[in-house]
Amino acid sequence: MGIPGEESNLFNRLHVEDSNLHQDRYQKQLEALEADKQRILYEQHGKYIEELLHTSATRNVNIPQVSIPNSGAFRASFLEEQLKPLTEDFHTVASLMAGIDKVGKSFSQLGVVDHLHFELHQAPSSNPYDRSADVFPVIHLQPVKKFFAKTGTSIGNGEGDSYITLQYKNMFGGAENLVVDASTGTRTRAAYLVNFNMPVMNRANVKFENLVQVNSQKTEVAGYETVLRGTSQKMFFAHPLCELLQHEVSVENYWRTIRNVTSLSEQVMAQLGDDLRSSVVYACKLDTRDDPHLPTKGTYWRWGTEYSGLFPSVNKYRFVKTATEFQTGYRINPFVSATLTGKLGLLVPLGQTTSCILDRFYIGGANDVRGFNVLGLGPKQNQTAVGGDMFLSGGLSVFSHIPRTAMDSNFKFQHFLNWGKAVPLDKSSSWQQNVRAFATPSVSAGVGLVFNHPMARFEANFVVPLQVSRGDSVRKGFQFGIGMSYM
Repeated sequence: MGIPGEESNLFNRLHVEDSNLHQDRYQKQLEALEADKQRILYEQHGKYIEELLHTSATRNVNIPQVSIPNSGAFRASFLEEQLKPLTEDFHTVASLMAGIDKVGKSFSQLGVVDHLHFELHQAPSSNPYDRSADVFPVIHLQPVKKFFAKTGTSIGNGEGDSYITLQYKNMFGGAENLVVDASTGTRTRAAYLVNFNMPVMNRANVKFENLVQVNSQKTEVAGYETVLRGTSQKMFFAHPLCELLQHEVSVENYWRTIRNVTSLSEQVMAQLGDDLRSSVVYACKLDTRDDPHLPTKGTYWRWGTEYSGLFPSVNKYRFVKTATEFQTGYRINPFVSATLTGKLGLLVPLGQTTSCILDRFYIGGANDVRGFNVLGLGPKQNQTAVGGDMFLSGGLSVFSHIPRTAMDSNFKFQHFLNWGKAVPLDKSSSWQQNVRAFATPSVSAGVGLVFNHPMARFEANFVVPLQVSRGDSVRKGFQFGIGMSYM
């Protein structure tokens, strides 16, 4: 005989479980019905927009009001500036759609929303002879989370570091952001960065950034340690008629210290100590690539120039420095694409015979000219890389589809050819003689596997140097790279 009451307890448990099962099913059915309702409304709204554009593209449109239900996170003046494409201009249906695109792009550029979509509601007309329409746009947006914090550590190959990142977004309701970074480790002894940025006059295409930075880094391959302390004020802007061409103007003041660790270079020894670099920098870039990491079409171009020596009485090194780079992507057929990349730069000392080793160009490495170590190309002195005043580098890569993988797979085979050289500037020689130094660049070739992640590109390559200059630090065999920009 069983325990008294056991059967009734079992019945009660079964009854409760059965009731919970029915509730779960009912909840899932409600969620499915709600999802179907939203999908039907979205499809109907899309059909309405398509029909409106098809039949009434030139029809006049009045916008009495723009509604934003969830707008409490933003200032009124900030929202007014973003909504100007809808509220200030006279509209047809076609221009209304263009204005909606501009508003969405503006919020996206400012990085203040996680999600945004539009609805259009048309009011019935009381006059059958009036061809204009009253349209009420409704903007549904989800503001970004204001505060974000991230910490982490990494250990490997006898090295380790730890970091913390704090972000406070949309501080005052106008896309003002504060970022604080701090890290320490075996290679980077200490790095602190405070970045405050904001749009100028609430405009998405004009941005101001104020940066305060302290960085102490040991460069083992160079044999010395550098300490950087200072500020940088930057202005980013793009003209409304050509938003693809972006401009940047900055004023930088950094107190720099060079400390010797293991270097035997006479140039390093001569430049030990402190100096103040005061510079004004201008840069512009144009990017039409379909993918910044692995483009199959489009072009990227960037050019920058720097004048250092704003305060001649305290600036030890005065110079003019300019550099440019380009990359173009091309799809040969559905299975094969190619990229061509080129970089070059020039540093001209002013008022002194030599430039500072911290201002020169350094090339080589898995993300640069493959087949050579980091800082492996260019002038050396007693096994220390001292950099060049001029450099030229380039690369041609061909990417092919891996058999038995999906056509949109992020894994690709690659074959590449890289070349490059960095040399000192001889001010006593002519420009033609200086340029002739690039006649025999270092060259490498190889094959590898590429994984194109949305955040970065990963490479595993087998590289063979084909032509080497005196003093180059060669890396033959397997080479691995992680980064956003490759040769």
